[in-house]
Amino acid sequence: MRTPLKKMMDYCTYCPKMCRFSCPVSEVTKNESHNPWGKMQMGSFITDKRVPLNAENALPLYQCTGCLRCLSYCEHDNDVPNALREVREMVVNNYAAPPEVFAVGEKFAKYNNPYGYDLWQSKKIETHKFSTSKKSRALFFPSCHTLKFFPERLGVYA
Repeated sequence: MRTPLKKMMDYCTYCPKMCRFSCPVSEVTKNESHNPWGKMQMGSFITDKRVPLNAENALPLYQCTGCLRCLSYCEHDNDVPNALREVREMVVNNYAAPPEVFAVGEKFAKYNNPYGYDLWQSKKIETHKFSTSKKSRALFFPSCHTLKFFPERLGVYA
């Protein structure tokens, strides 16, 4: 019996790549293996063990911004982003992801963000300025992106 993942990959394999233009990564790189069809094809090769499970073969699976444009243009209603996520999970679990993937994981483990240093300390953010009055019932958790690139926005909520 075919799994939903295998069914999606089979549909992609025999599709004439009608979604090719939907991927901003493939538009920039001009690399056929970076369009949704190419990524799904490599995912199929990996799951079917037609290619070795290694970082080089897994690399196309990571050429995705998560913009979801491929969902809009797939004539088969394939959920390409979730299919890629599932194959990437398998790749990581088998220690075959590109080294950059593991580097991001290590940064998160050490600093709780992907940037590799303590964002709270680097921006000298005074956490005690956040309101603790009984009127304010909401907690604000700034993202690591906000802390790195827009720390001045935190003053609005202070």
